[in-house]
Amino acid sequence: MTQANWEGGTIRPSDRERNVVSTFQDRIPVFNRSRWVTILGICLIALAALWFVLPVSGHPLKPRPLDAHYSANPAMKAREPFVAKSHDEEGAAARRQEARDMPGKERDPLVVDQADLFSARDEEALTQRAAEISDRYQVNLVVVTADSARLSEDTRDKSAAAWARDYADDFFDYHQYGEDGVLMLISLDPRQVWISTTGVAIPLFTDARIEHMLDEIFKYADLAGGDYAMAPYIFIDQVELNLEDGWNESHTGGTALLLTKKYLTDSEVKTALLIAAAIASCSFVFIRLRYAPRDVPDIYDVRKKAVVNEFQLRDKYVTSKTSTVRTSSSSSSSSGFGGGGGGGSSSHSGSSGGSHGGGGRGF
Repeated sequence: MTQANWEGGTIRPSDRERNVVSTFQDRIPVFNRSRWVTILGICLIALAALWFVLPVSGHPLKPRPLDAHYSANPAMKAREPFVAKSHDEEGAAARRQEARDMPGKERDPLVVDQADLFSARDEEALTQRAAEISDRYQVNLVVVTADSARLSEDTRDKSAAAWARDYADDFFDYHQYGEDGVLMLISLDPRQVWISTTGVAIPLFTDARIEHMLDEIFKYADLAGGDYAMAPYIFIDQVELNLEDGWNESHTGGTALLLTKKYLTDSEVKTALLIAAAIASCSFVFIRLRYAPRDVPDIYDVRKKAVVNEFQLRDKYVTSKTSTVRTSSSSSSSSGFGGGGGGGSSSHSGSSGGSHGGGGRGF
């Protein structure tokens, strides 16, 4: 404050207002709007770049254990792979005798990687999971791989689907798996996936349900790209889901409802994180711009711009009225799954004479 501001030891009102406003303005930080807009643009460009850089496979994050050194073990390749039996009438009685289960005999392995498609860790995890579900529901889950269509005694020309069907059926029949089970075959020559059902599994896994299971397997497993190990994880999850919730009320077949197990994929995680980061960045910058300090005028006339209204409110009690209405209602509801077996299950006979259901497709 200079000496010129004083008149008789007092400050003029106009000077007092200017000094107050000047002191207030000095305390307001300088806000650069263009800087924040530039920061937002850089963040969005970086997020867009991450969208293309981060890998996307569409694989579930949970079913398959992470294995940084994933590779098949050649020692697992079967030296004497199973050979499918001939489906002609000659020797039918002998084949039926060979396919009979022997009481007291130990169950054969539930995961048989003849084509060496799984790593040691995958085979161990799949075996443990299949054994757990098989023992819980008394329906054996079997996973088999094969790499050559020459693994058959049948010399007749067959389509790829017919060979896969016969091989899957015979593999279950001629091993110690009992009368009830579900088997998945992954064949490299021909390139087929086939699901074979036996015993009580035939009415449960209807034709429509097997097609739905194949849809789920091919949705998450890139079989055409060589990722064979994911398929049995999805298969086992689907079988467990249907054994748990797929039966009708009488427990004689499957419901018409096609059950689906949802998985969180890496592509969904990437999409969620990047979109959340973009929304958070935009929200922060927009709020920062909205609440940025405004320019303060040189003179702010408090007396003219400040408005205060004072008034009193009083509540006066008049009266009260209460109405009572008596109503009565009755309702009933019911819910449940549909029946009908999802369209039914078609069946056929294997070389041993046993009945099988199933379906498959190529890749």
